[in-house]
Amino acid sequence: MSKEQSNIIEYLVCVIGAFARQFSLTNAKAYQYLRQYKGLEFLTKHYGVEHTQSIEDAVEDVTIICNRHGGVISTMKLYHGSNMSIHEIDLKRGRRGKDFGQGFYLSADRSQAQMMAERTVDREESGEATLTIYEFDDNILFKPSDLKVKVFEGYSKEWAEFIMINRRNRTLMPVHDYDIVYGPIADDKVGLQINRYQMQYILMDELIRQLSFIRPTFQYFFGTERAIRLLHKIENQ
Repeated sequence: MSKEQSNIIEYLVCVIGAFARQFSLTNAKAYQYLRQYKGLEFLTKHYGVEHTQSIEDAVEDVTIICNRHGGVISTMKLYHGSNMSIHEIDLKRGRRGKDFGQGFYLSADRSQAQMMAERTVDREESGEATLTIYEFDDNILFKPSDLKVKVFEGYSKEWAEFIMINRRNRTLMPVHDYDIVYGPIADDKVGLQINRYQMQYILMDELIRQLSFIRPTFQYFFGTERAIRLLHKIENQ
């Protein structure tokens, strides 16, 4: 067995264990599920990229892959980072001009939410970094329902234009009527490239090309009362 094969196996064991803990499965059940619904195939094929990211990212990725191939495990933990615990979600308290508009934002990546919590403490100069944890049925993103859902699976021209029109909007009137939006965060690195486009230093095709070198971190946006009713609070940390 080569060193690379050994590394891949060790990595898969770590992800299987994390997946099992996330969904309260035995390691054997987690292995069977990920094998049956192509999660392990995805991780092996994209090991070169996946192993450079957090295990939490990998669990999020294979959850989505398995759902698309017929898997039924879908309830996942989402984290909201703030300078206080969230007892009741108030959409009006959301900041205007954000990536997907004014609403309630969460991440499946605990470390990303923690970073946002610490940033909020620094910005507000009050409180302490706190994570509020929710459960959410991720299948809602991909199955027919009466909800209006928008999914951006990666960086694209449509995603970039959606980001820019929302960031420009500082009014109380939203620019879209989606209940839930899922897609990449326009973080500092991504925002730099978007600014270069807006200043006409680069064209849209070059913007998307530059973004292709940046691994996306995804976020969940809940913009309506019926959307936030789908979030089930677990705890604060």
